[in-house]
Amino acid sequence: MDESTIFDLYLFADGKWSHARTFDAQRKEEALAEAKAKSEDRKIVAVRLLRDSFVLDKPVSIFKTQRADVPEFDARATKKSAGARAGQSARDARPTSAGAQTKPEAKTKSQPARSFRLSPHAKVMLIVAVAVLVAALVALSGVQRFGLSNGGGLLIFVATLAIGVGMLIMTALSAEERRTVFYAGPPIKATAKSARKGPTLADFEPKPLKPLITQPDVVVEQAEEAAAEEDDSIVKPGGAGHEMVVKVLRFFEEALAHVVKTTAMVVGGQLDGHLRFGCHLFLAGAADGAAVAVRFPRTKLAKVIEACVAVLGTQADQSKKFAKNYEEYLVEAKNRDMFAAGRDAIDLYDRRAEAPGPLLAKALEAWLAPDTSKAEAETVAVMFTDIVGSTDYTQQHGDKASQDLVHAHNEIVRRAIAAQDGREVKHTGDGIMASFPEAKGALQAAIGIQSAVAAHQQMRPDLSLKLRIGLSYGRPIHEDDDLFGSTVQLAARICACAGPDEILVGRAVVDAVDPAEFAVQPRGQANLKGFQEPQEVFGIEWS
Repeated sequence: MDESTIFDLYLFADGKWSHARTFDAQRKEEALAEAKAKSEDRKIVAVRLLRDSFVLDKPVSIFKTQRADVPEFDARATKKSAGARAGQSARDARPTSAGAQTKPEAKTKSQPARSFRLSPHAKVMLIVAVAVLVAALVALSGVQRFGLSNGGGLLIFVATLAIGVGMLIMTALSAEERRTVFYAGPPIKATAKSARKGPTLADFEPKPLKPLITQPDVVVEQAEEAAAEEDDSIVKPGGAGHEMVVKVLRFFEEALAHVVKTTAMVVGGQLDGHLRFGCHLFLAGAADGAAVAVRFPRTKLAKVIEACVAVLGTQADQSKKFAKNYEEYLVEAKNRDMFAAGRDAIDLYDRRAEAPGPLLAKALEAWLAPDTSKAEAETVAVMFTDIVGSTDYTQQHGDKASQDLVHAHNEIVRRAIAAQDGREVKHTGDGIMASFPEAKGALQAAIGIQSAVAAHQQMRPDLSLKLRIGLSYGRPIHEDDDLFGSTVQLAARICACAGPDEILVGRAVVDAVDPAEFAVQPRGQANLKGFQEPQEVFGIEWS
């Protein structure tokens, strides 16, 4: 948090607002606790806790309780009427913004005490001055004590100066201050109309966007437009995710501006669908990395990611769907790499003040490169089986009966897999994942499984064994005797859609076999988790 941040507590009692107390940046939790405690005091009608700093154009309310009959709150007027305070807001040192009319006040004898803070650039100048003085003393001492020549003294002076400046900058300046001095150029005055120079997201979006600038309230306004659920307050001012959204978007804007300026990846000033999706993954990784750094709850991370990707011009429903299912996309190796690049980049941005632009450019270059691993992958049919109602069966009949059910399933499924030259990839607990070299063999195995289960039911009705089966056909990633990718995901999702005793398959399976050999029944399109577009599903009659 910015060291200039303070928290002001205001109370409404006896018919007027008054400034009660000021807390520094490290005492946020104490400020919130006292605000909540005051809100329970019957003598106090309303409570306001505001966050303020040099970079904010106006205070941000992070806690309030107020009835409709309470007069409109004015932090500036309330604070002035309270008199001089040592912890008074830094905003009182700035001129009133344009458009705001205030009555001139007579000067009082005692002026409010204001804390004095050096800017990062002033600190650097002071550091250099101190280092020059120390280096000169060391060099002079070396010349006088050891009889060094002028050249030797100069060498000592330069070495001492360089080491001193470097050490003092690393110890006296925070990472944010170093980034301000060495990467962001001269400081920008925070006004309502200030914006970064150079390209912004609005410069290369296919449709109009509000400019992404360094003002937190503007960024949050864009985030609020993307949010539609009850917990959207998490990305609003005062919400736990507000500062993280601002941080991630500032980081990404700087990175993307570098890509636009130094590469030709953004063709015609627009992001195509594939490049946009890569940026979504990079942003999600950056949000994940920022969340880890501040121990942000992962259960709330999706709302932060949704607010971030919406700034790229993505439709609100697509932003929400991506944020909800982004972990599903990480099954693909290339998607995982892009996500990891965003996470690593924001970590370097925080710890070493490393410029994020080259890191994003490198990640996008790999993202746009041809995926040779998929082109060379073997085409196979993937099957998932699942025991219907296994959890309820265990609760009703116990672990021993449940194990008998699983053993019966394993024996039937493995026999059918072997008969069609298939391979068991892994056991999923309530089912088996298998692959087949041909779609025809996979269908014949699925039909054989359901037929064998029906026969088993007649012999052992007490076990109540019922299966659902899902199949897909494509080129998954082969790695460590396992399969990964969208083909695997599709088979698993289709299996989840199937009912008891059903076999459901994707379009690619039907296209890969002779329809005359199987009884294929179209089942329409299904919205499957992890897939942005609806998928065609077909049933296979087996009885």
